[in-house]
Amino acid sequence: IPDYIKERNMIIMMPFGTGAGRDYWKIPLPYGYNIFANLGTVMTEVSSGDREIDSALWFLANSTLSSFSPISGGQSKDLSTYVAKAIAPSPIKPLVEMAVNETYFGNKIELEPLPFGVKKPDSHMSFRSPESVKDFFQWVNEATGGSEYREGAIDVNPDKVWYLFEYMMGGAANFVIRSGETTYKLFQPGVELQYNDIPFLRKLYGEPSKYYDYELYKDNTLEVGQLAKEMKEAPRLGDTQRYKGIPLLNKLMKTYEKRLKKIRKQKKEARQIKNFRERTIRMQELMDQERRILMEFNQKYEQYRD
Repeated sequence: IPDYIKERNMIIMMPFGTGAGRDYWKIPLPYGYNIFANLGTVMTEVSSGDREIDSALWFLANSTLSSFSPISGGQSKDLSTYVAKAIAPSPIKPLVEMAVNETYFGNKIELEPLPFGVKKPDSHMSFRSPESVKDFFQWVNEATGGSEYREGAIDVNPDKVWYLFEYMMGGAANFVIRSGETTYKLFQPGVELQYNDIPFLRKLYGEPSKYYDYELYKDNTLEVGQLAKEMKEAPRLGDTQRYKGIPLLNKLMKTYEKRLKKIRKQKKEARQIKNFRERTIRMQELMDQERRILMEFNQKYEQYRD
């Protein structure tokens, strides 16, 4: 559950049903009084080992500034990013957020490439834009000499443009766009409707972040790759815990990357399906498969590095 949701809401995990232990209800908290709930949250997370003390202090500092300060940078990964977002004038705030690759709530605007393998063109790195927007920028890349594996003369990540569009249009326009997409999906048999697709309900009902597993996978594989190289070329002797599980995880990482590469190829083929219903269902199936693979590796990481 993202910190910006914990900061502003009382979280009640679903005790039953298909979302038991995963989905949650969120009750908005008033500014100022949310500090007491946040204090309880970090005390519980630190005592259970789910959060480090420095992270807990930063979370509380963020909450306090957001509640009582006339200027706020929202949630941020570090102090310098927070200050940059907080002091930016409103007209250029979205440009600053794009530059630091962080929204007001601390989410990434665009995905960063994995630290290994061939770098994909920016136009093929989208994760939040509508399919029509993705298709347009991929077409522009290919029309200017690029491909799925090579940048063209014009290669732009759709997420940057879409984020700027959403920011400029404001909440009312986003409500209309989301409502239109939800209505269209309702009349497509077999297309799964997410709680997050439904206006108003999405304010009270929460689901696990779609991109948390990707970011955790990226962090874990980066560490495994770095430590595997260090262990091979310049190992630190005497530190038995530093390389715990790294040889096995390095082998597993290569296997999981092959599986992910296959899924990405299938996703590319699925985007070419003309029928909206069939394309949406197939893309959802592949995204679910991709997420399960990421979760499997993250679980292996925790198992062998613990």
